[in-house]
Amino acid sequence: MGPRGFIGWCLVSVSFGGCIQPEGDGDGGEDSSADDTGGPCTTRWWFPDADGDGFGLQEGAAEGCEPPDEGYADEAGDCDDAEPTVYPNAAELCDGLDNDCDGDSADLGLVTFWADGGAGEPYERMLSGKLLALTEPGTLRLCDGAHAGQLRISAVGLTVEGLGGAASTSLDAQGAGSVVSVEVGAEVTLSGLTLTGGEATRGGGLTCLGGAVTLSGVTIAENHAEDGGGLNAEQGCALLAQDVTLRDNRADELGGGGRLDSAGLVAVGLTLSNNSAGEEGGGLYAQSSSITGDSLTATGNRAPLAGGMSWVGTSGVLGQLTLSDNVAEDDGGGLFLRDATLTAEAGLASGNSSDNAGGAFLTAGTSRVTLTNTLITGNGARQGAGLWLNSASSLTWTGGGWAENAPDDVYHGGQSWSLEGSGGGTCGGATCATN
Repeated sequence: MGPRGFIGWCLVSVSFGGCIQPEGDGDGGEDSSADDTGGPCTTRWWFPDADGDGFGLQEGAAEGCEPPDEGYADEAGDCDDAEPTVYPNAAELCDGLDNDCDGDSADLGLVTFWADGGAGEPYERMLSGKLLALTEPGTLRLCDGAHAGQLRISAVGLTVEGLGGAASTSLDAQGAGSVVSVEVGAEVTLSGLTLTGGEATRGGGLTCLGGAVTLSGVTIAENHAEDGGGLNAEQGCALLAQDVTLRDNRADELGGGGRLDSAGLVAVGLTLSNNSAGEEGGGLYAQSSSITGDSLTATGNRAPLAGGMSWVGTSGVLGQLTLSDNVAEDDGGGLFLRDATLTAEAGLASGNSSDNAGGAFLTAGTSRVTLTNTLITGNGARQGAGLWLNSASSLTWTGGGWAENAPDDVYHGGQSWSLEGSGGGTCGGATCATN
């Protein structure tokens, strides 16, 4: 018998000898008829299958020896005929759909890889607690949940994304090494993920050796390494960080939050928060690198030297720079520059402290600091609460101002300078002068 409401029929084609509908009771059952060669055939029901997955819909079904047209299947039960990955007993994928038509679209814990131009493949078992090597372009998607494992990426044109965002989706290396390793020449985008539990020589959360990495909506948290607790980028690695947080990472030596060595960083909303280093650069240690972008914030980081950030032979041009509540046990509470340059179009340096020199800023070598519309307030140090400036370095500021830095705003040329309330000026040689 066919679906209720349908009358049994068989296509008739005079010119092509199609099957002949026999005389019958018209009750929609299977009838013996002639096929397109004139032989007997048994009619059956055909179901519209727009997505070509082999399962169709009850509505629009037709009965005959052969399907009435292309786009029909001999199985019904499809619950979404616009999605070829959705049909009864299909493999569940990390796509937010009820792939197997069981009425439950929950994708908790699923991992799926789509090669470029290919179908989705379940990857939960390939990743679970293991090191997964990704060598081909495509998209690896992790659904909500705490995933265990590591990624080693050599592909060009790969995207790794968390479907529900970093607050809902994490990848934990469980102390086995870096959470994500990006090799020379690779190009990858990481989005909507938290990288955690890494333990490595360099880059507990992420290490990049000469590749190109875009980070979007990513949190790198609670990782540990000798250098670059959260992140390590070197050998010309190019990093783009959009709405990224590096927090609660730890390095034994350099760069609690991250380490750059001969790398490029574009910061479009990068926050370094509550990271620590055993030697230098609690939030970030950057050597022979370039740092540009719209917004970079270092807050609540700690180290013996350069609590917030340490830049060595590094150039920085930023739209917005924020240094707040960073602590150095020795020198350079907020940012320590050695043979480095900083240009900030706007900013705030507040609540930073060091036990010796340079509460907010400290310079050495031939460094240049240019600040526009930057407020330097409430910082503390034994000398140079706002800025400790050596004789070979220079400071130029426009707009913004100085307030409540104790015991002084700038220490330069062997003396303390009070610049409170000044809207512009320069410090160089052995003097400071306001406009």
